[in-house]
Amino acid sequence: MVVPAYKAHGELGAISQLDCGCGCGCGCGLGTITLGLAVRLRPGRVVGVEVAELGVEWARTRLRRLPTLKNLSFQNADIYALPFEDESFDRVFGHALLEHLAESPWRFARSIGS
Repeated sequence: MVVPAYKAHGELGAISQLDCGCGCGCGCGLGTITLGLAVRLRPGRVVGVEVAELGVEWARTRLRRLPTLKNLSFQNADIYALPFEDESFDRVFGHALLEHLAESPWRFARSIGS
């Protein structure tokens, strides 16, 4: 049996469906993990962000095969110049991302408890 990558990642198990809100998958690559994030945060809005245009193309192609997943979008952007206002998201998710960054992008997430 083949398990879709977005269902196989254990990190998503900590995010319950009760954590609805909006989320951002930073450095989403081909979008497989961000798809899982969108499923877990449904009906909350999720935006996958990737600097590589090819990655965004692949992610959008994958998303078109899942027409019922309407709360997810992908966009090409540099994580250091994200096109979002501060505190735009309730959850920010980055899988295998932090080791590639020189500074923190988390100012775009609302503080816990606010």
